[in-house]
Amino acid sequence: MPPAGAPTPLPLPRRRLQRYLFACFFGVSALGVLAASGYAAQVMRTLYHERMREDLRVRALLLEREAKHLVEAGDAGAVDRFCKEHGLAAGTRITIIRPDGLVLGDSEEEPARMDNHAQRPEVLEALQGRDGASVRFSNTVHTDHFYLAHPVLAENRPLFVLRVSMTLSSVEQALGDFYTKVTAGALLAMLLAGLLSLFLARRISRPLEHIQACADRISSGDLSIRCTLQDTEEFA
Repeated sequence: MPPAGAPTPLPLPRRRLQRYLFACFFGVSALGVLAASGYAAQVMRTLYHERMREDLRVRALLLEREAKHLVEAGDAGAVDRFCKEHGLAAGTRITIIRPDGLVLGDSEEEPARMDNHAQRPEVLEALQGRDGASVRFSNTVHTDHFYLAHPVLAENRPLFVLRVSMTLSSVEQALGDFYTKVTAGALLAMLLAGLLSLFLARRISRPLEHIQACADRISSGDLSIRCTLQDTEEFA
C-alpha cells in the first residue's frame, strides 16, 4: 500500500498507440525498401539487355561485308559454312535469312531443317530497314536467346537479314547474383527499419499514453494523481 497522501500509482500504459505507430513506420519503410529494390533490379536487367544488344550489333556490322559478298554470289553452301565457322569462332549464333523468310545459313542447324523465319519479330522489324531485337525461347536450340536482326541493304532494300544471337544463361547468372545481393541488402535494410520504427514508436507513444492514462483517471474523478513526464515539466 502506498503511504497516506502519496499519489495513486498509474496502471501500465496501453500499447495500442505504440503498435499502431510501429506498424505505420515499419510499413512505410518496408514499402520504400521493396520499391527501391525492385527498381534497381529492373534497371540492372535493362542495362544488361542494352549492353548485349550493342555487343551483338557490333558483331553483325563486322560480319556484314563478307556475308553480303557471299549472298550476292549465290553460293548457299558457302553462306552456311560462313555462319558455322564464324559462329563457332565468336561464340555467337549466326543466321542469314532472305526477305521471304527462307534461311540461307545457320551456325547451329542445317538451313533445310529450319522453319521459315519471315514472322519472327526481330526479322519483321529488320525488314522495315532497321535493327530488330527480341528476347525469346529458341525452338531450334531449346534455350532462351537475345536476338538482334540487322538488315543488309542493296539499292536501299533489304537483300537479306543478318541475325546474331546469344544465350541468356550468362546474363541470367549475373542477374541472379545481383538479385541475391539486392535481396540480402533489402532484408538487412528492413531489419534496421524495424528496429528504428520500434524505437521511434516507443519514444513517441510512451508520453502520449501516459498522458492519456492521467486524463482517464482524472475524468473518472481521481484527483489525487500527479502526471509527470520524464525530461519535461510536471503536470498536475
